[in-house]
Amino acid sequence: GGMGGGPRRPARTEDQMLEIELSLETAYKGGVHQARYARKKLCPAGQRASACTACNGAGYVMKAQQVGPGMFTQAQVPCGACGATGFVVPNGQRCSDCTCNGTYVKRHVETIEIPVEPGQVMGEEGAVPGMADEAVGATSGDLIIKFKQRPGGRVKRYGADLHVHQKVDLKDALGGFTLQLPHPSGNTLSAKFGPGEFNAPTMTRVLKSQGMPGPGQTYGDYLLDVEVVFPSLSADKAKEAATVLGAGEDAPTLGEAVGAVKEVKRVTTITADQKRERIERNEQQARRRRERREQQGQQGQQNMQCAQQ
Repeated sequence: GGMGGGPRRPARTEDQMLEIELSLETAYKGGVHQARYARKKLCPAGQRASACTACNGAGYVMKAQQVGPGMFTQAQVPCGACGATGFVVPNGQRCSDCTCNGTYVKRHVETIEIPVEPGQVMGEEGAVPGMADEAVGATSGDLIIKFKQRPGGRVKRYGADLHVHQKVDLKDALGGFTLQLPHPSGNTLSAKFGPGEFNAPTMTRVLKSQGMPGPGQTYGDYLLDVEVVFPSLSADKAKEAATVLGAGEDAPTLGEAVGAVKEVKRVTTITADQKRERIERNEQQARRRRERREQQGQQGQQNMQCAQQ
């Protein structure tokens, strides 16, 4: 004879991780992102299965075996009543054409719609309850959604700020010009540079409140790195050099406009060290925001209301 084995299988399946790669445009605007992922779901027989009473759902039993005269030991052997699965299906209720091969679960591809907040923070996690693998006798774990930034693209993101690098010709740098810049909103930012404003090979312009959306209707900034090679000149010398180099009377407009053109007037100029400090500060703020969100949710995760198709 034998008796039931050890404890039953876990009452909850493991959580599943699903990384969602977002474009900068989607992260800026927010909306709904549709994603597909695979998980195990109970087959019809698995939905009718119950724990095996012979092994207490363990899949094995302990059996006494004689090892010598008057000497016995307990050995772990597969349960014959359930075929070592830990569960049984009532007679006459098994699947007639099931391809689960006795595991009671089959691979299934799910399609879900995931809400994305405007200004979505990368690295942030959210939980969709009960959407991990299914198993007989267990509740399903959560599907953990983690957002990551899709690489590539001209506009880069650092926390709440956006960054763009732009090269200009020397004559344009000396004579003044207007830059038309891409923006994840789908519109175009317009930034003007006057004659003689450049006094270094590179310059960073800060377009105030033109970055990513944040909490409380706040916005980060748009940092424009302009690179040019030219000697250090006064404003008068810069105008003379621009004339020599063939700059016209009218300042040119560079770049291609997409959507509505919005002229930005609130601008400042910062140094490379100040830019580096901004990047570090934004990364710290994003990390603190993720930590606060994790503290608010159970086990560091927020439940997400996703539409299942």
